[in-house]
Amino acid sequence: MKKISKIQSSLAVIILVFVWILFIPYAQAQGAVLGSRTLQKGMRGSDVSQLQYILQQRKYHVGTIDGIYGDQTHQVVTQFEGNHHLNVDGVFDFVDYQEIYNDRKLVLGTQGADIAALQKVLKDLKYNINLIDGKFGQETFQAVKNYQKIHRLEVDGVVGAKTKNEMRRSVPRVSPVSSRGDYSRRDIDLLAHLVYGEARGEIYEGQVAVAAVVLNRVESAQFPNTIAGVIYQKWQFEPVMNGQINYAPNQTAYKAAQEAIAGWDPSYDSLYFYNPLGVQTPWIYTRPVVRRIGNHVFAR
Repeated sequence: MKKISKIQSSLAVIILVFVWILFIPYAQAQGAVLGSRTLQKGMRGSDVSQLQYILQQRKYHVGTIDGIYGDQTHQVVTQFEGNHHLNVDGVFDFVDYQEIYNDRKLVLGTQGADIAALQKVLKDLKYNINLIDGKFGQETFQAVKNYQKIHRLEVDGVVGAKTKNEMRRSVPRVSPVSSRGDYSRRDIDLLAHLVYGEARGEIYEGQVAVAAVVLNRVESAQFPNTIAGVIYQKWQFEPVMNGQINYAPNQTAYKAAQEAIAGWDPSYDSLYFYNPLGVQTPWIYTRPVVRRIGNHVFAR
């Protein structure tokens, strides 16, 4: 066997150290620790893969776990946010991390993505956090106590409901990079009227899905390119034909319209929906079915 000289050995060590130094910023940029950065559409990294895996484990179908925060992951995140009554923006931030970990109490010695998200919040707010590692150690414990003292909370180093609620107010929201477009109040009002007329007896997810179908049509070349154009297209929506489009929507209908515009699409890109018990035109059965929510079938 050929002997390796001390010079070669030393050179190898130097190269390994150099490569490692170069790799550290790359790994940090990839967000290796889930919770160490706010995630949103367009991002990539191992933390995105971890998030996709956790969502998949909780029965949210993200498709391929590829570390890419694309359309499907964004859609699943908005679905998760809607189901848990969070701000539906497709941005996975401190509040989302707490929710996905069942909003547990954070104490010295615990670990997880919700701890990393806590550390990120504290660091962003200029508290003394040097390492975001998802481990609630002494540094994090002291930073929490300092935060509680300044915000006139009980200074115990425990992040419970009161401290979390204060942090949620402290941290500015990140503007999502994607939404379904810029719509006027008149557009939102009309969309809420349609949702109320078509789906006021349906579960909330079904109401959002109805609004999403309208927006999917706006974005499709097969239909008019405005909300009003889609809704008032001839023979398309029952409330327009029977006058229920004029009924005053409730707040749930307005919220469903706004959350669909924010990016939540429970219809999974459907262009049609119908109640099988009230179908008047058999043609609708030729459309590929995507899913059923409540009494409505959604199809492409």
